[in-house]
Amino acid sequence: MLIRMQKRTPDVSVGLIVAAIVIPGFCLFLFGESVIALAPPCLFHLWTGLPCPSCGATRAGIALAQLRMADAFFENPLFFALYMACILWGMNSLLAVVVGKNVQIILTAQEKKRVQRLLVSAIIINWLYLIAKVAL
Repeated sequence: MLIRMQKRTPDVSVGLIVAAIVIPGFCLFLFGESVIALAPPCLFHLWTGLPCPSCGATRAGIALAQLRMADAFFENPLFFALYMACILWGMNSLLAVVVGKNVQIILTAQEKKRVQRLLVSAIIINWLYLIAKVAL
């Protein structure tokens, strides 16, 4: 894996779009309870009685927006990591706009396969965690 600072990369516009979605999303999450009241029920949970892999993602986003990091993590660890990655991606893109350089991570083909396996494993482990959390 190679991590380096380089001149602005082409994916900056995508990162800025992510930032443009994440920032208002977190502002919306500050209203917390009203957002949850508007959310439709999870059909997977209604039909199976089990939490879906994204169960708790909205509550995790609300807790993160309110800077309750531990609560956000325990609601749904995978979505907590996803939200944090989106924040970092947006900040990296803003850095490119302000400074003209941003951080780029370059992975070999073998490292990309490892990351893909890690992501699949993380989804499965996160889902098992959510099921165990409901069962206890």
